[in-house]
Amino acid sequence: MLVLDRDVRCGHRLRSVELTTSPVRLIRVLGQEVPWETQAQGFRKMARTLTSLASRSKSQMVESGWVSSQTGVQRQINTEAAERVFREDNAGHLARFEELRRAFKQRELEGDQGHQAEAELLTLCHRLQSTAREFGFKSRSLAKIQEFTTEEDRVYRRDPEQPGALVLASRGQGPEVVFSDVSLGRQVITRFAPVALVGADGGLVEVTPLVMSLTSI
Repeated sequence: MLVLDRDVRCGHRLRSVELTTSPVRLIRVLGQEVPWETQAQGFRKMARTLTSLASRSKSQMVESGWVSSQTGVQRQINTEAAERVFREDNAGHLARFEELRRAFKQRELEGDQGHQAEAELLTLCHRLQSTAREFGFKSRSLAKIQEFTTEEDRVYRRDPEQPGALVLASRGQGPEVVFSDVSLGRQVITRFAPVALVGADGGLVEVTPLVMSLTSI
């Protein structure tokens, strides 16, 4: 998907800071007859703009906030635009996640219905984490995390002295909560995605809101 933060005007330059889609083959302006030669020239200009970023040194890229994607292409993430599109594209999944999470927190899920809901919650966490990574949001395994903060301003800290333990900080609102013998399975901590903590018996013991920031070791 190509996200534009302003209107495109014919004859004017198009500058991109992030490309999160397959290679652009053709750009057409609706309602206007634009010759193929003009379109091809416009694409060549855009391609040069994107590929010219690779000529900058690594130190320059880091200082400017540019990062390297898994494909090796240098790019800078427009966080606001990416978050907006992420929420719009996943509105249905996010709404369903919040519905199930509310029922989970209020212990409304029991028996087979509860098991099905937990399985769906875990699936939604996987889906949202995977999608958030595709948008370029930061992602780390639990072993590489010091702490992370969620959308509801909850802080979860990993206790290096207790493998498999995650501490929910009190933030002045009662005692700390320690989740022991928990794992993430194939999940990873990813910005703008929730996390499900799986207990030793395979059931869910905690489902977090969306992760807003994370601190690596």
